[in-house]
Amino acid sequence: MPAGSNPSTKDQDISRFSPGEFSFDELSSRASLKWSTYPERLPAWVAETDFPTAPEVQEALAHAVRREQFGYVSDSLRDGVAWATVRWVAENLGWDVRSEQVKTIPDVLAAFEFALDFYLDGGSKVIVPTPTYYPFLVIAKRRGIGVVEVPLENQDGRWVLTPPELQRAFNEGGKLLVLCDPHNPTGTILTVEEQLDIASVVDANHGRVFSDLIHAPIAEQTPHPYAGTSLVAARHTISAIATSKAWNTAGLKAAQMVLTNDSDLKGWGRLGGRISNMASPLGVVAAMAAYESDPEWLRGFNAYISANRVTAQRSLEAIHPGLRAATPKGTYFEWLDLSQVSADPSELAHVGVALSHGSDMGAGFENYARLNLGAHRDTLTAILDRLARLSGLTS
Repeated sequence: MPAGSNPSTKDQDISRFSPGEFSFDELSSRASLKWSTYPERLPAWVAETDFPTAPEVQEALAHAVRREQFGYVSDSLRDGVAWATVRWVAENLGWDVRSEQVKTIPDVLAAFEFALDFYLDGGSKVIVPTPTYYPFLVIAKRRGIGVVEVPLENQDGRWVLTPPELQRAFNEGGKLLVLCDPHNPTGTILTVEEQLDIASVVDANHGRVFSDLIHAPIAEQTPHPYAGTSLVAARHTISAIATSKAWNTAGLKAAQMVLTNDSDLKGWGRLGGRISNMASPLGVVAAMAAYESDPEWLRGFNAYISANRVTAQRSLEAIHPGLRAATPKGTYFEWLDLSQVSADPSELAHVGVALSHGSDMGAGFENYARLNLGAHRDTLTAILDRLARLSGLTS
């Protein structure tokens, strides 16, 4: 494919489907990790959903399999997904980037490891706001990198990183800030003002930011990519985005890293080839199809998640007045605070529910749990009914 061309999934002979033909009440295979790990429990833990992916993605994958696209990712596929990413983030997030800034990677964590390699020198630490997606903690510690945990402040259900706490983390030797927005697990979406405050602190301390946008497609309000907030933020940020959560394709191994600093682009030339070759061509095909799929499918997905959130919050209020939840605007998670009731998260297995334990997501969150709302309504209702059986909630 000629350099600078603007490829499309239409060039891949992908059929178009009407979103009206798709029902979010269809049940996808229960052979997934989510369902098979704890077969005796209703699953609401790992970040998979119960919904089949968009029809365009299904057809694109079927076409790629018929063509036996099982080798390494070609340059034409890299160009295609880069252009698809550029268009999608511009149209949906209001973020203007260039196709040459978009790099193919296997997953968002590969971008995180690239940031660790590229940004941190001896003794520098990574700053992780908590609660957090636990692999950020595990990967850094496994590699012998110091971690400064920064507990987020709960402001009426919005979990927020405050400038004084961020400054404290830099004072303790932090260099690279992990910024997940929309935030996993609390679902908070940062305002532009909050992002500008963060950028000011980072810049004053000559720090860098790893911006995790994996949940950006799953939002009740449009998230603002941190690197698009200001030129200052763009210069000190590596961003990563993927279709894997919203379109339920995590196992296909493809994500996109966006480098908005020219020096980082040069660094990619030195270090990026090995990472890029770990991506799957089927994953890239799926990502391209997802980004170019009918937007009505994603709107329908988000509407279903929003309705599930209302169902969950009403049920939780009815179960016990002390059972508190965050007020998320993004992700398909509900962050449950069990600290004001005598319920013990370790009892979840006894009532037949699998949730993600807060103890894995940072110090001080032992009495919290993450609930996955990416389930069919009847499954979610059954999960909530079982949660009501926790001993501390029955009094």
